[in-house]
Amino acid sequence: MKKIYTLGLFLAAATLSFGQIDLSASLDNHTNLDNTSDDPLNMDFTIRNLGDSIPPTDTIYYGISIGGGYYTVDTFMSGTVNGVSFVNGFPSGAQYSVDVSDLLGSFLMTELGGSSGLVCSAVLGVGAAVLTSPFAGDANALNNAECVNWSDASSVAEEDYSQISVYPNPASEDVYFNLGTVEVDQIQVMDLSGRVIDVININGSIETLDVKAYESGIYFYAVLRGDAVLTTEKFIVSK
Repeated sequence: MKKIYTLGLFLAAATLSFGQIDLSASLDNHTNLDNTSDDPLNMDFTIRNLGDSIPPTDTIYYGISIGGGYYTVDTFMSGTVNGVSFVNGFPSGAQYSVDVSDLLGSFLMTELGGSSGLVCSAVLGVGAAVLTSPFAGDANALNNAECVNWSDASSVAEEDYSQISVYPNPASEDVYFNLGTVEVDQIQVMDLSGRVIDVININGSIETLDVKAYESGIYFYAVLRGDAVLTTEKFIVSK
């Protein structure tokens, strides 16, 4: 199963008043679901501290997202945030394993409202969980989430989606999408809340997006063929 990266509707962390924060989330042993069975999808992931030590008085927030909707890693309660405080703090270089209950195909189809979508792990940051200042103080927000594009749609064949690229990244005026030889119908551009803010209907192998009016920050694009999401990536606008 191909790895992709996104944030969906993740809640974000408040501005930090200490040190340089650089937290990463990476999937461990996620398994592939075939097109028809209910084999479990393992979404266990690991949080790593790539920045300065975090004191024991602070809580690290994390969780998973299914189809852009936020869920805790244990109860799957929509709109809530999991977190943990460490008695001795969270030293630089340390890691923390998060166990996620295996996800069944039938459950994913219900939660996604269809036969495909994004399932993501993420570390949201440190401090009070709020809807503003996403990953404020984080040295490398691109590491904060990792996702798989789950689908039971057998009509979507395996392809080399790695040939799809976006450049320049970061960008200040125009972003170019190079689709290679992949058959694509549409590109949807989303902000951090998961709201679609631009749609590109594909006319060629290279498409251009004008981002002059965009605010600086992290954005995402989803590459679609029909209703199926082929891959999703993030890009940065920096003015």
